[in-house]
Amino acid sequence: MKIPALLFVAITTGCTGGSLLSVDFDRLDVDSVDWNGASGEFVFLVNNPNPIGINIDRFNYQLDFADVEWLVGDDPDGLSLLASDASEVALPVDVVFTDLFDMVQATRGDDNIPFGLSGEFGFRLSTDTIDTVDEEAEGETLTTSGIEEDEDGFILNLPYNAGGDFPALRRPAFSFQNIEVDWSNTSLSNAAFNLNVGVDNEHESSLWFTNFDYALSVDGTSVATGLVDDLGEVVGASEVSSAGVQVITLPINVDLSTLGGVGTDIYSALIMGTDLDLGLEASTDVDTPFGLVPLSIDQSGAVSINQ
Repeated sequence: MKIPALLFVAITTGCTGGSLLSVDFDRLDVDSVDWNGASGEFVFLVNNPNPIGINIDRFNYQLDFADVEWLVGDDPDGLSLLASDASEVALPVDVVFTDLFDMVQATRGDDNIPFGLSGEFGFRLSTDTIDTVDEEAEGETLTTSGIEEDEDGFILNLPYNAGGDFPALRRPAFSFQNIEVDWSNTSLSNAAFNLNVGVDNEHESSLWFTNFDYALSVDGTSVATGLVDDLGEVVGASEVSSAGVQVITLPINVDLSTLGGVGTDIYSALIMGTDLDLGLEASTDVDTPFGLVPLSIDQSGAVSINQ
């Protein structure tokens, strides 16, 4: 995303004429994304083709998400630019998703929230080294409001205005759907069934659940543990109905003979078709639009038997 600098400066150094100083927004580097938030850097490329170094005296910024102001600041410390080179300047940002989504609602069916970033770079110049020129009137000496004078000399303000997309990762919502009994493998000593779990994926892109490490309880008693390598895909919200809930199926096998009265209660519930009070704790890796992100699940409630 290149941003044309609205004002350029030719720096005279005793040579014939000078070269143009410019500022471009280069990229957004996302360092990390999890279900709580994201951290990254907005990186600018400041080009100084002149044979002398220049100081950035100040750098101010306003960061908006979906046209709502999120962050405003001013870095008064500045930094030095290399001579005859391009230098990177980074604005680090940490975003907490709960705060962001309280302010700006991420649109269902999108992976990102649009951002806008604007402000000015203030370059420290001196009276005997500047000759201001306009891009459309190169070679003419002009007076511009972009230059300020203070006790230390002159500051040239170069504005920038950038836009793009910022990751908006939303935790999928889980809900128990029902239990489907595998009667061919169910007896007084063993219960085999599929636990159907609803997943609401608000993103445009699919989510994939792998390495699903779970523990299942009934009425507060642990009854089964297991690891499923691949629970499959939950497609993005743009591909499903407005309700959004899709189903992943977790195969469960319970050794009823080791559970005493709880085992008898489970078998009776399966036979009679009465609800079971389940608790599911799990950890899984989720392949998201922004990479592989670990997720913890803690779900409980009454679950009906699909007769």
